[in-house]
Amino acid sequence: MAAVGVGSLDLAECAACDGAWIETEGLDSMIRSQEAQAAVVAWNAVAHHPAGKRQTEVVRYAPCPLCQKMMNRMNFARVSGVIIDVCAEHGTWFDRDELGRVAKFVQNGGLAKSRRAELEKLREEHRLLRIKQSQGPSGGERLTRGTGDGIDTGSWLVNILQLFT
Repeated sequence: MAAVGVGSLDLAECAACDGAWIETEGLDSMIRSQEAQAAVVAWNAVAHHPAGKRQTEVVRYAPCPLCQKMMNRMNFARVSGVIIDVCAEHGTWFDRDELGRVAKFVQNGGLAKSRRAELEKLREEHRLLRIKQSQGPSGGERLTRGTGDGIDTGSWLVNILQLFT
């Protein structure tokens, strides 16, 4: 791999596959900087021949270039459609033209969309949890105080206790 400067970012590029390695701090910097995003998009357009139609490639898990542990494959920001290889300790591997696609995703407000989608997912999970909690342990009616003997007679616990009395 050869060291490449793209704007203010330092990358390592593989001449054989056109892949690029960027350390965690560099990726964070690119995400925060519009200038760095523009530099990456321009570099990608010149350095690579972005294919209009990507060929299906065999999925291969790759080792981190620094620690040699297998990296995790993940969809960048969960919704970008760009599957990247991540070493939690050291950085991210981008196959040919993926770094440029990630930069465009960020430029086009993709991270804000991702955050909104994640927030909506959390709200829905919270809503479902509240419904489940209100139904009680059996998923049936909730144990409540109120009528007659102080306990809702439709509850599963009351029904079981009535079998023994």
